[in-house]
Amino acid sequence: MANPKPVTLKRDLSLDFLKGTSVFFMVLTHVNAWYYTHAKAWLSFFTLWGASICYVTFVFAYGIGYGKQLKRKGELNTALTIKRLGALLLGYYFVASWLTSIWEGGILNLKEFLQIIFFINLPSYTEFLPTFVFFGLLLLAFQKPIQKLLKQPVMAALVGVLIYALASYLYQLPWNFPAGDVLKGLLVGLDGLNRWGILSYFPVFLWGTTWGSHFDPADQTGKLKYLLFFAGVVGFFALIKSGYLSERWPPSIAYLLWGLSYSFGVLVLWPGIEKFKKLAQFGIYLGRNAFDYFIWHTIIIISSVAFLIPYRSWSEIPVLLSLAVVLTLIAGIIPLRLRLLKYLTNL
Repeated sequence: MANPKPVTLKRDLSLDFLKGTSVFFMVLTHVNAWYYTHAKAWLSFFTLWGASICYVTFVFAYGIGYGKQLKRKGELNTALTIKRLGALLLGYYFVASWLTSIWEGGILNLKEFLQIIFFINLPSYTEFLPTFVFFGLLLLAFQKPIQKLLKQPVMAALVGVLIYALASYLYQLPWNFPAGDVLKGLLVGLDGLNRWGILSYFPVFLWGTTWGSHFDPADQTGKLKYLLFFAGVVGFFALIKSGYLSERWPPSIAYLLWGLSYSFGVLVLWPGIEKFKKLAQFGIYLGRNAFDYFIWHTIIIISSVAFLIPYRSWSEIPVLLSLAVVLTLIAGIIPLRLRLLKYLTNL
């Protein structure tokens, strides 16, 4: 069967902005988690907010990006995709090794390093990153059947629901076999190892890929976005009212709905947000440099608490100032990192 005819699409700034808001709330959440005394409810709220929407939002946006690639080019560029996934994996190994060395109080030995390499140890604040690598690998491995599925959006949505149900069922089972805990942690989550199971969150990635593969910037499928936004919000509050909790591990339906509703809400509001040039440019910049912000904000915040700043010792003003400092520092690091990379590639 011939590949679908490539479609030329303009860069979707709303997607960059959506990722940028997720980055901002991620940094704010971690600044609060490590620096803030949590004396005031209004600022502590943002810790809960970021923990509730960041990961689902980014997985959904990540899927949209792949869906747009499939729509634009008809197929993924395998070499380029593997290169990007390799960069994600190396970034994870770097940050995970750094944090583990801090928490273990010294340079890692070979066993500790290999545990990170083979995902036996997934350090907190980094364990979500390998899921993005596995999502990309799964899409590469099953690209043809997934492309066929994407042609039927309703069926793709239902398959996502079935995968979620399967992951929820597998989570309840004991995995009593060699390396069972490691596999369970990677696939559906396990207390003390991993909160972000690949199978548990693959439906969000699939729904994002489905959305991206049918997305047309010309009309922005506005009515459907409004419908999904309001349906998600109503569904979330209906579940909470009925006694269901918004649990991120294993992910509850309410938790997924909240992140997806936020994503569609930002996309719905984008035409208005775009008019505020500085705000839009700030969000777009964060979104386009999301990986740098993940790596460096994690290193800066946790290293500073380990060596300089007492844990949760600051009030509101210092915390908000530290947020600005962290964001600004990373903005200065990015061009230096790009220059170093250019220098190394020219050697």
